[in-house]
Amino acid sequence: MTLLPFKRDQFTWLGYVMLAYFAYLQSAMGPLVNFLRAELHLTYSEGGFHGTGYAIGMITAGVIGGAVTRRWGRRVTFWGGGAGMGLGALLLLVGQHLLVTVMGAYVMGAIGGLFLATINATLSDQHSQHRAIALTEANIYASISSTFAPLLLGGFAAIGLRWRSAIFIALAAWIILYIGRRETSIPTALPSDPETKRKGSSRLPAAFWAYWYLGMCAGALEAGIGFWGADFLNKSVKLPLETASGLVSVMFGAMVFGRIVGSRLTRTIPTHRLVVGTTLLIVLGFPIFWLSSVPALNIVGLFIVGLGMANLFPLSLASATGAAPFQADAASAYISLGIGLSILVVPQLIGFIADRAGIHTAFGLIGAIAIVAALVAVANARLFGAQQA
Repeated sequence: MTLLPFKRDQFTWLGYVMLAYFAYLQSAMGPLVNFLRAELHLTYSEGGFHGTGYAIGMITAGVIGGAVTRRWGRRVTFWGGGAGMGLGALLLLVGQHLLVTVMGAYVMGAIGGLFLATINATLSDQHSQHRAIALTEANIYASISSTFAPLLLGGFAAIGLRWRSAIFIALAAWIILYIGRRETSIPTALPSDPETKRKGSSRLPAAFWAYWYLGMCAGALEAGIGFWGADFLNKSVKLPLETASGLVSVMFGAMVFGRIVGSRLTRTIPTHRLVVGTTLLIVLGFPIFWLSSVPALNIVGLFIVGLGMANLFPLSLASATGAAPFQADAASAYISLGIGLSILVVPQLIGFIADRAGIHTAFGLIGAIAIVAALVAVANARLFGAQQA
């Protein structure tokens, strides 16, 4: 088969921008809840309900996403998903009761998860031969965008403007995009595989589930370190909390850099080999981050972990959807389900262990997830690598 050159058309750029919009609102939710806790006088547990609501919403999107997209089509789930995620964010802004704000978080997860699945599936179908390049590039913009939300929320509050302005900016951007780009053609799903239709089966192949698991590991690693990393640096490494909170951004900075490099490597190195490399980077960096008694080395380890985490999700996503090219909508929906499960379970499990054995011991769970991910990546490369070469 002739390999066509990678080409970014109008929808490619629109998909990149929309994924950045999704990432901005998603990353805003954590710091936004801190402002809500102060305004509504919520406890830590009540504040935590928002993360739970968001995760359950993502799981909902994973369960029903494929059926919704088949029923209504990608144009509805693309533009409607973006609007729905904005609606959920708006409920967080205006809600003056815990039930309303938690419902907002759930709507962000459920409709936003459907939105995310549609973006990923459509980019994957559109750039089938180069899906790894497209998905990695899209996640570069998502990573950059996700760093701005906490900065703008805190920045607006610090200079005396309402912190809600940071969210209104994103909602206004979506409205402008909709007005200006609503006529952009949304690529349809690839036609059904004749062999699958002949057999009458729509089950996703084993290769999909193998890489789906790695995508879930990626979500677990990012959720665990993102949620508890500052507390680990404070309690275990003995850094001041303000310093520890700022240094967690080292991981996200490394992820931006790693995705920029990864988007170039996907042009010359098979995806399954890159997946193995990303997991080995995490396994290399995590012990330095976890076990070092020198703060500078802890941060070096965190940077290496971020480099590895940078491409684990987009490459696993590319491999998973590549394993089921005629079922991209269902595949992407199940990936949203995996992310939701990771967000729901892993931070809470780390917190449960930390309450009983300390945060340092609890972070051993992150190391265990990284090791299992590396073993699965190597096994996947041996079993399914020839299909992706």
